[in-house]
Amino acid sequence: MPLYPDVKRPPAATSHFKRKTIATQMRGVTLCVLLASMVAAPVSFAQTKGGTMKLIASGPAGTAIDVIARSLGTYLSASLGVTSMVDNKVGAGGNIAAESAAMSPGDGMTLLIAANNVATINPFVFSKLKYNFADDLIPVGHLGGGGYILVANPKLGVQDVPGLVARAKKSPDGVNYASYGIGSGGHICMELLQSMAGVQMKHVPYRAGTVIDLVSGIVDVGFEPSATVLSFIQAGKLVPIGNSSTRADVVPAAAPVADTLPGYDCQAWIGVFTSRKTSRETLDRINGAIASYVSSDATYKAYAKTLGLQAPPADNTVQALDRFVKAEAARSKAVIQKLNITLD
Repeated sequence: MPLYPDVKRPPAATSHFKRKTIATQMRGVTLCVLLASMVAAPVSFAQTKGGTMKLIASGPAGTAIDVIARSLGTYLSASLGVTSMVDNKVGAGGNIAAESAAMSPGDGMTLLIAANNVATINPFVFSKLKYNFADDLIPVGHLGGGGYILVANPKLGVQDVPGLVARAKKSPDGVNYASYGIGSGGHICMELLQSMAGVQMKHVPYRAGTVIDLVSGIVDVGFEPSATVLSFIQAGKLVPIGNSSTRADVVPAAAPVADTLPGYDCQAWIGVFTSRKTSRETLDRINGAIASYVSSDATYKAYAKTLGLQAPPADNTVQALDRFVKAEAARSKAVIQKLNITLD
């Protein structure tokens, strides 16, 4: 009998991972935790069945990360036969939550729900972290995401990325852009755009929301989450001039920046991570449950539609997600090191 009721993964994600023996029944892939498990075998789900699974949310109550974490927790309780609880650990750009998850036992009973910056930006802008994200944590799920919407105040008079680039070249430092602070996703995305386009704009970092000043024209442009700016776009108060990743259904007028700057990609997404010491069997069980949640849960689908979240990568196995995160981290690291961005 399986440790847990079998969690079905969407067909596209399972077709290549069928096995004949009991030892390899799980839909999974070979992970780097094999060597660690030989040294100190982690606690298995069998030993924790009926226990409490902690979901550490890096956002405060009521935020998208918190809401989705609670919905996911409810689903995992039913799927894996555990009791779930959400623990909001807020601060330091997600580092407090990530550190707590990194120090957890490798039993799969502690999950980190956080925005991608904890894995792809923070490790390179903070030099005094008490953990190493790449060594201590591994992705087990992708809860959707997509690009930031590049919006402009109508007074700037640009309608697309080529127009913004031309304007910035014509008037160096004559265009300013808002972000949620140095090292934030919007800051990295704009610095990458400037680097690839060969232009320079003035950075105006904020500690809180930027949209009001974008609407009022105090700042000219900025990369923003679609849910934050959608109503202002619909009201004609902001112009969607680009998408930092692929075109999104929620704002179809925003063409990918890559259409103008081939190779450009800067994503925002929500991930699920756990200790890299966790056994392969447990990682695969959690991963399968999360994939099923994203593909079939009505509550998640409603949240995703409201937030403008796009579907996770088609190949969302643990191994594929690990490669995906490492590639994203390498891209961010190159920009951060080039600009010598530090937050210590």
